Amino acid sequence: MNYSRVTNKLFSVFHLPKDEVRKGLCAILSKRIEVSDVPLYLNDKKDVDLGPLLAHTPPQHYGSCVCDNEITEEYDLQIIVPVYKVEQYIEDCMDSIVNQQTKYKFLVVVINDGSPDRSREKLCKYEGLDNVVIIDQENRGFSGARNTGLKHIKAKYVTFVDSDDRMMPGAIEAMMKEAINQDADIVEGSYKTFCNGEEHEGSRHEYAVTDQWIGKLFGYPWGKVIRSTKFEHICFPEGYWFEDTLFCFILYSMCTKMVTIPDDVYLYRVNPKGISSTSVGNPKVVDSLLVTLQLLEDAKTLGLSMTAQFYDMFLRQVRMNYSRISTLHDSNIDHHVFAATCRAKRQYFPTEHTTNSHLRPIEQALNEHDVGKYRVLCSIR
Repeated sequence: MNYSRVTNKLFSVFHLPKDEVRKGLCAILSKRIEVSDVPLYLNDKKDVDLGPLLAHTPPQHYGSCVCDNEITEEYDLQIIVPVYKVEQYIEDCMDSIVNQQTKYKFLVVVINDGSPDRSREKLCKYEGLDNVVIIDQENRGFSGARNTGLKHIKAKYVTFVDSDDRMMPGAIEAMMKEAINQDADIVEGSYKTFCNGEEHEGSRHEYAVTDQWIGKLFGYPWGKVIRSTKFEHICFPEGYWFEDTLFCFILYSMCTKMVTIPDDVYLYRVNPKGISSTSVGNPKVVDSLLVTLQLLEDAKTLGLSMTAQFYDMFLRQVRMNYSRISTLHDSNIDHHVFAATCRAKRQYFPTEHTTNSHLRPIEQALNEHDVGKYRVLCSIR
């Protein structure tokens, strides 16, 4: 580990005297934690008991992603739209979908997730369309709404659209053309962002056909079409924040042929009230670890191979979990998270070794139970 680089990085970020930084690093890096001191187990209901961690976040039902969905193929594409408190945006969203010009046959499944505003009223204008189905249910959150849309799939491919976002013109045609021509498991397009009526460049793909997903695909459920059979036995885990982790840990691991295209297919609304903006310091950030542990167990249940890609994704997720949970500024929580992570590494990846030089130091910190090194490494981007 290059401690000079770490020292210089901390100095540049926090403007602390270098001697003080070095002294602090020595104190941190000399600290070890006994993993056996922190209980971690999964009970028969697959709920995670992490003592102080669960005491820090409100108790609720946490769900597995393992399930059984019914799939027929009457349509080429099924578009799933969860709706909750979006009366300002829902018409723009729906218009961007139903006005798509394409030769492919698509079905729009809209789930009104117990929205208390006028969202349901504004959906009435779309009820007469042959390819729009509106389902009303009590509030179950994003995952619960999406899962309702997945319960009875009627298409060869599935995509998700958040109800405050929009599909770009030609999106269905661009993605489905590649999906059919390439017989792909996933086709993902580029996207733009927008805020206050102004569009901005989001992230752009080059055209590629690959079996690699780390560094190739986004972790979002939107902006891509996915072969529907991949959802035959999986759904979004309910009760958690960061449910999109499903895509990285489970769904991508089930795919062997993925295509990226440069076409802009999605317009993502930058929402200052979204989880990304409001999660800092919220006890629910602990879900980042809990959903990781749940999905590792689910991967085992589903019989997925713990490939090198899967392992590297786990190590990346370790860093992401720390960046979220450390905003609680509670060293006791940090230690329990680290201990749980070490246990998970030992349980699910007992013999794996990464070949990624950027991830290897984090792997070493977990193997050595070195909480100090872990905290420093996860803090550096």
